[in-house]
Amino acid sequence: MPTTSGPRKAQIPDPSIFRRLRRTASDAFGAAVQTYAERERAAFVARIERQDFPSFAEVPLSRAWLRRKAAAGADLRTMIATEHYIRSIRVLPLGSQRRRRRRLMIGFSHNLRARDLNGDVVDITLRRVAWVQEHGFSVATLPEGGGGVPARPHWRPHLDDMHADAPEARERIKSQIRTAIRGMHSRRR
Repeated sequence: MPTTSGPRKAQIPDPSIFRRLRRTASDAFGAAVQTYAERERAAFVARIERQDFPSFAEVPLSRAWLRRKAAAGADLRTMIATEHYIRSIRVLPLGSQRRRRRRLMIGFSHNLRARDLNGDVVDITLRRVAWVQEHGFSVATLPEGGGGVPARPHWRPHLDDMHADAPEARERIKSQIRTAIRGMHSRRR
């Protein structure tokens, strides 16, 4: 049996495999994050529809506001009068075009305006409506006095729940990336 005493030819993998691996992992990560964000958006809207936030029960709508909603034929639940608020909650990209699939937020488009009980556009953004509902707003210092909007947090409680679920969500995303990479490897054979 002949033996070779010289060096063996190096077995260097084709460099394109590393580019494909990175692209596959990046695409899988982007898809997993998008799926997670869409699922959380749907869960958040469902929680508003079910009125599943303690603040909604703790701080009920005023009788006067309920009468106005009823007279307009609007939904009497908190945050749902015309459904414009909940229908407008979206998964939106953040940051540069290159990183769009990685950085997402759940919320409203920057300049999207609220609507009144008649469905007419008003001069306040939905982002501002959400902030006011989340933190409350007092108009007692105005010359007319009185009134205001009590805090009815719903964004922060849902975000807190998302933070609590983050370790499991990260593991699911890692698993989806591993599955995509394994699929890439099996397709090469």
